[in-house]
Amino acid sequence: MAKALHGVAQALSGLGQTVAAGAAIAEGQAICRQAGIPSLQQVVSQAPVSTAVAAVRCLGSLRLTRSPDGSPLVVPGRLPRLLLALLLLNPAGLSRETIALRLYADKEVARSTVPMLVNRLRSALSGLLTPHTYGDVVLFEQGLYRLNPAVRWQCDLQAFDEAWADAARTAADERKEVAYRRMVALYTGPVFSDRDNLPWLQLLRERARQRWQTAYRWLQQRALTTGAWAEAIALAEANLQLDPLAEAAHQTVIQALLATDRNPEARQHYQVMLALLRQAHDLAPSAAMTALWAATAEW
Repeated sequence: MAKALHGVAQALSGLGQTVAAGAAIAEGQAICRQAGIPSLQQVVSQAPVSTAVAAVRCLGSLRLTRSPDGSPLVVPGRLPRLLLALLLLNPAGLSRETIALRLYADKEVARSTVPMLVNRLRSALSGLLTPHTYGDVVLFEQGLYRLNPAVRWQCDLQAFDEAWADAARTAADERKEVAYRRMVALYTGPVFSDRDNLPWLQLLRERARQRWQTAYRWLQQRALTTGAWAEAIALAEANLQLDPLAEAAHQTVIQALLATDRNPEARQHYQVMLALLRQAHDLAPSAAMTALWAATAEW
């Protein structure tokens, strides 16, 4: 009974009915006292641990699957999917005002719309949990919306950021290489592709892109330094598949080709890179690339 009232309180709070929510909480606390239990929170915390696992792919296109069978979880609508991503990246929770600022341009409409948006997300993911046992997939506690920790959320973007942190923590090249290889394997495209241009999303997307390029540049340079020419070319070509204008990757290919006496191929690759730069933004190669090209004329 107390757990049921706790769920009612969450729903009412999420809809802005704070007085009714407070009454439900008070009744739940009274039940706990009569049963000799100190708090309603203890009742809720005694719920059995869920085995639900949801995998969320943020790099590339946003996609949800249920683990371990990989069956898709469908969240219809752009805003519910973005809300899920926001909550996933902010596990401590977000206020209604913060969600409104992140997702809506019209601030007057936004605040009243957030509870409806939350309920749409709850409905879409309702199959993950049994609400009477674990509560809703999206909880509302102490003025904050957050994802229910009863679900084990697996996110490629979180794993990507953890690998970045692992690389930053170590000075050992072998450990850096492991972390950076994990990053380039996880990065399958921009965060949520390029469909949304909300300011917070643009910042997130650019941060991930820069970190991914840093990882690739490090791996390519290590391959060049150790004389692993085929590995350097393979890394650079994989880099260029997702970012054809990554000049550092073009430079890696040319350096590796020159080092293995494949000068005609190096010159051909340089011309291909020039054409790509001109087609995209009418750009010119960097000074370093120009110097490298000048060096090829001497070979």
